[in-house]
Amino acid sequence: MLSDQLAAQIGNWHFTLPVSFGKIDALFSSDDIFARYNANWQAFSTPPKALGTPPKSTRGLSGWRLQKIKAYVESKLEDRISTQAMADLVGLSAGYFLAAFKNAVGLTPQAYIMQQRLMRAKQLLATEPHLAINEIAFSCGFTDQAHLNNRFKAAFGVSPGIWRRSCKHANDQHQPAHTFKTGRI
Repeated sequence: MLSDQLAAQIGNWHFTLPVSFGKIDALFSSDDIFARYNANWQAFSTPPKALGTPPKSTRGLSGWRLQKIKAYVESKLEDRISTQAMADLVGLSAGYFLAAFKNAVGLTPQAYIMQQRLMRAKQLLATEPHLAINEIAFSCGFTDQAHLNNRFKAAFGVSPGIWRRSCKHANDQHQPAHTFKTGRI
């Protein structure tokens, strides 16, 4: 039957037909019509990209939702932040939020949170020399200094201590000639 042949040709393509397969068989049963229009099933089918409405998994978050989530994460970095809490904040289910966030940002929510924690730690290491590394770890939401060390080294290739020393060394290189490292004249 022609509908069986057509079904075998389409594979995983998505399509919408205005008529049932039985009616299609009736339409193409005449060799005259088939030959006249050189009917090829692939010309009638459309791959998923060409469909008008994208599947749920390819939709991103609206601008206001994304801004609300980013502000929430920034304000709560030192706390435990769950995907469910973020989804509830913008009124979405956890599953939909996860896919939409990943599409909009390019990272899962938890990977984004980790990225933000690492960036805050990097900034604090460079600008707050009086803070101990374990204090920075806790203020950025890491469970302990070892957690910060492992994540920091995996992300940036150096430990937080080496990063801090390199920032201090870079700052020392840029001080005016008439001042000492202590800042006195």
